[in-house]
Amino acid sequence: MENETTETSTSGCGSLILEMGALSRLTGNPEYEAAALHAVRKLWSMRSPLDLMGTTLDVLTGEWIEHSSGIGAGVDSFYEYLLKAYILFGRNEYWDMFHSAYVAVQKHFRHGPWYHEADMRTGKATYWQLTSLQAFWPGLQILVGDISAANLSHREFFYVWKKYGVIPESFAGLVIPLQESKHHSLSQFWGKNLNAIAEIE
Repeated sequence: MENETTETSTSGCGSLILEMGALSRLTGNPEYEAAALHAVRKLWSMRSPLDLMGTTLDVLTGEWIEHSSGIGAGVDSFYEYLLKAYILFGRNEYWDMFHSAYVAVQKHFRHGPWYHEADMRTGKATYWQLTSLQAFWPGLQILVGDISAANLSHREFFYVWKKYGVIPESFAGLVIPLQESKHHSLSQFWGKNLNAIAEIE
C-alpha cells in the first residue's frame, strides 16, 4: 500500500495465532491459522543464537530494526499468545517455541525480581526500567507454573502501584544500576533511602 510503513513490532505480527486459530476452528477454514502460524514461524526463525527476539522489524526486508528487547512494549503479547495458543489448541510447536523463549528471557532479561531490556544479539543490558506493559508477566508465569518467580515479580509491581497509585508507563528505576548493588528489590532500595525516579508519560 502506498505510503504505508513497512515497520512492525514482534507483537504486531506474532500475536495473531490465538484469534486466527480460533477463527479457523469456528469457520472450518484452516487458512487463517496457517497464515498466522507462518508469521510466527518466520519470526522464530529470526531469533538470535541466544533465543532472543528483537522488538521491531521490516516486513519487506525481513531484517530487525530494533535489537533491544525485553518483555514489555513491542514483544509482550508474542510470549503471551504462544503459551495461550498451546493451552487452547494443544499444538506442541507452540509450547516448544514458548519454552525456549521463556528460558532465554529468564537467563538474559531477569535480575532478581526485575526484568530489564537487553540486546538480542549479546544479552547485554540496554535499559533498566519497569514498564506498565510488563505487568502481564507474573500472570503468565502462573500459567506456566513458575510460581516463585511470579510472586517475586508481582511483589515489585505491587510495590510501585502502592507507592504511586498507578503503575507508571515507565519507571526509570534506580540511580544506582541494579547490577552494581547487592540489593534486588525496590523495597530494599527505598528502605536504604536511595533515590528513585518515576516517569509517568
